[in-house]
Amino acid sequence: MKFGFRKKKKILIVDDEPDILESLSRILERAGYDIVATSDGKEVLDLAIKHNPDLIILDIVLPNISGPQIATKISEFQHLKNIPIIFITGILSQEEEERMDGVVGNRIVISKPCDPKALLKIINYKIKEAEISQ
Repeated sequence: MKFGFRKKKKILIVDDEPDILESLSRILERAGYDIVATSDGKEVLDLAIKHNPDLIILDIVLPNISGPQIATKISEFQHLKNIPIIFITGILSQEEEERMDGVVGNRIVISKPCDPKALLKIINYKIKEAEISQ
């Protein structure tokens, strides 16, 4: 490894809404992240194993399998269980998110559409937090 070289952090984005998936991918790529994206909840575990992302953004409501079910499956794998997961959802209003302080069951939950600056701040914090705890 060369001095001063920093590997791009990888984020796996999972959302069944193409507009949201594209928008989040664009925002995060511009912020310097390497992106892996899918709209298929059944594909998430395989992608997480293959790419070992630094963080996962996971829609709560997906066809065939829910975000929380996927998170549970991910946590069953030793090398994946400490990957931070941020849930996003269209079923939670921003007011509800604020009332809950944006946390449900130890996971951050963000309502869609989300503020890009706030999202980036949370992502940066969760990735740094995960690095420290390793």
